[in-house]
Amino acid sequence: MAFVNWTPELSVGIVTIDRQHQRFIDLLNAFAGAVTAGHARALMLETLTEVTEYARTHFAYEEDLLETTGHPGYAAHRAVHARFAAEADAMLADLKAGNWVSTTQVLTRLRDWLVDHIRETDQQYAEHLLRRRAA
Repeated sequence: MAFVNWTPELSVGIVTIDRQHQRFIDLLNAFAGAVTAGHARALMLETLTEVTEYARTHFAYEEDLLETTGHPGYAAHRAVHARFAAEADAMLADLKAGNWVSTTQVLTRLRDWLVDHIRETDQQYAEHLLRRRAA
């Protein structure tokens, strides 16, 4: 069973972004699988690194799209991404340093942030982009 499931309510109605969100979910599920299976810390570190790197790629794509379409919430959206990236970097640094890290808490935080972000923040810009596309 997946740790995070893609559901229709997570769709923003923009295929490219929905696919990126689905990829993000796949990476979280891979990380959850590594944790659940009790894999070595090195595999968890590798998987979490991939999650954080993909987040940056996805954030850059979204931010570029919002900036080029003149979304009024661009700066605020970018700030939300920056705060999350800093938090993810801190979790990753702790894991790399060998500090005690509750991987369950990390997983839960990543899942909750992603699902909430898509449902709330991303849905706001999706309306803007879909209106621009229709015009």
